[in-house]
Parts: sequence; structure tokens; C-alpha cells
Amino acid sequence: MMNANLATKIGLACLLSLVAIVISPSRVLAAGKLFLEPSSKYVNKGDEFEIRVTIDSENNKIFGVDAVVNYSDKDLEIKSIVNGGFFSDLNSATGGSKIEIHGLFSNLYETKSGIGTVAVIKMAAKSEAGISELNFACGSNNETQILDENGNNILSCNSLNNSNVFFGQTQPGTTNTPTPTPRSTATPRATTRPSTTPLIVTLSSYPPSPSPSANPTIESGLSTIQGSVPLPIIIGVVILGILLLAIIITLIRNAKRNREMNEFALPSSPTMPPTPEGNRPNPPTPL
Repeated sequence: MMNANLATKIGLACLLSLVAIVISPSRVLAAGKLFLEPSSKYVNKGDEFEIRVTIDSENNKIFGVDAVVNYSDKDLEIKSIVNGGFFSDLNSATGGSKIEIHGLFSNLYETKSGIGTVAVIKMAAKSEAGISELNFACGSNNETQILDENGNNILSCNSLNNSNVFFGQTQPGTTNTPTPTPRSTATPRATTRPSTTPLIVTLSSYPPSPSPSANPTIESGLSTIQGSVPLPIIIGVVILGILLLAIIITLIRNAKRNREMNEFALPSSPTMPPTPEGNRPNPPTPL
């Protein structure tokens, strides 16, 4: 029968393992996301407008972004691509109905978390009617990717959206096409007008292996758990911990009860000791 000390050690080990799973720094975070905003735009021929490439890091520390956006050069003319402010540096190029955007930081090991604008694409409408779609190129070649602090791509292609441009149409529910104010986390800084030759350098091979001193410190406390572990997992761990605690208490009680029963058990009937040879009585003398 398992004794109380062994049951306690096993239970504590299980509870510590569950806690380590919850607060471990190597926990799996949600994948980062990229968006084209707005998702729909209503314009007339000759109108100039903006499409923004925005990022949501989902609490990950981001090192850089590669984004390739497909568009129709028959319907749209690219005027400029400017830095949206999320990254300190932005490189871009256009060509072959593609837009290449590469965001990164000036400091080699700098990272950033949060929501913001990577780039603002300024374009003009060339068509009078119809619909034109802008979409991210994403697949096995990692044309579009979000790189975390370790240089891993954390973007899921399934999370990407499209942006549709409607020509010569009125936006539903309005009489005039509104001109929304672009949202950005910082004042866009103009860059050199993109060349017609696409860039061939991406961030895939970066960052280099950081030195030990450059590794980020591990956050501690409840702040590392908030927003990174889904609530159902936390609830499940708490319930499992309660069940394990109940099992430990039951095992301890059973072990204690068995020990008490053994201590108060009745002893077996004693046997008469044999009579020593020297004290054995003599047999009676016959008459």
C-alpha cells in the first residue's frame, strides 16, 4: 500500500508540472497577423487613395516583416509607399503587378510587440468600373512572413485578408464616397519612390544568432500569463489540480487508517513453553 509520504511527493510533482506548463517562458503564443485596410474601398477614375498594411503581433516580439502584395496594374497605379511607423526602417519595390515591402529595425536585436501600421500604399484609380483585388502572396516560399525575435516565421497564411477596390460605385448606405482618415501609430515618413525592379533581399536569414547578452530577459509573474494562455486551459489546469489534491488527501487518509488498524490488531494466542528437561517430574513408581 502506498504510504502517505510517497503519495504527497507524487501529488506535489504533478501540481508543479502543471504550474510549469502554464507559466513556462516557452509557451506557444498566438500567431502574428497582417491585414490590408480598409478591406473595401469605393473610388472613381483618377481618385487617389491609401491602402494600409497593418500588423498585430499577438504579444509576440517581432523582429521584421516581409510582405508581397498582388494588385492589377491595369486598374491601379502605385504612387508611393511610405513607412507606417511600426518599424524604424522600411524598404519597398514594385514590378510585375507586385508590391514588395520589408520592415525592420535599425538596431540589430531590437524587437517590438503590439498593433500598428507597417506601410501606407498610396495609389490612383485607373478604371471607370468594376472591381480590383489586392491580396498577399503567401505560401511555401514565405513571400509574406512575420519574423519573431528568433527569426521564426509566425504568420499563418490562413489569417490574411484581401482588399477590394470598387470603381464607379457608391458605397452602400451613403450618398457620397467618404474619405477616411488613415490610422497610423506614427506620422508616416516618406521614402524614396520605389524602383521598378523588385527587391531580392528578404529578412529570411535574419537575425543572426544573438549573443547571450542580447537575449531578452524572461518576464515573470502573472503578466507573462495574461493574453498568452487561453482561459479554458487555465480553468482546466485549476480543475485538474483540485482533483489531484483530492486524490492525495484520500491516499493519505487510507494510509493512516491502515497504519492504525495494524497497530491495534489483536495478537495471536500464546503457546505454552516447553518444560525444561531438568524440571520434568519423575514417573510414578509402580507398586
